[in-house]
Amino acid sequence: SSINTLAQNANAVTVRSNTVVVSKNQSFGDKSETNPTGTVNAQQAKVASFVITAGQGEAADVTQIVLADNDTTNCIGDHVQNLLIKNAAGTQLGATYANPSGTCTTANTYTFSVSPAVTIAAGGQYTVDVFGDLKASLTTADVLVEVDAVTATGNNTGTTASATSAQDVALQQAYISTS
Repeated sequence: SSINTLAQNANAVTVRSNTVVVSKNQSFGDKSETNPTGTVNAQQAKVASFVITAGQGEAADVTQIVLADNDTTNCIGDHVQNLLIKNAAGTQLGATYANPSGTCTTANTYTFSVSPAVTIAAGGQYTVDVFGDLKASLTTADVLVEVDAVTATGNNTGTTASATSAQDVALQQAYISTS
């Protein structure tokens, strides 16, 4: 018996993994009494840091980053004012929140619109640092900030590549000394 084969040309199918992923920046560690975030009244202290990684399938254009209170006992606004985010080169992304809420019976969110959009190469990483003026002590180390969401689209396809709020990422513990 024999088997007949037939070659057929077809369209190529490209499968893209293009969702951005957020992770705590491991090079900026948790803070403590011996290695504090800063002291009360310190200006533009780095409070936290995270990394956005684009999917392997295509570059991602990030247009929005949402931070939130990590819990309902220590609000960002209890300890920090003039909350803002910057990239690793020191360029501010979005607006400054002069007076974040000190009431957090539900976690407050802080939306930073990134314009123009930041393009992260396929599989590439983009570091974002969180800064603020330290206004009150925090002498028991605690996580103040989490990344609630990152809005992104595929650079070529325009399809959604966002990291959603289901991917909440708690950032570094803060410790704010009195002096």
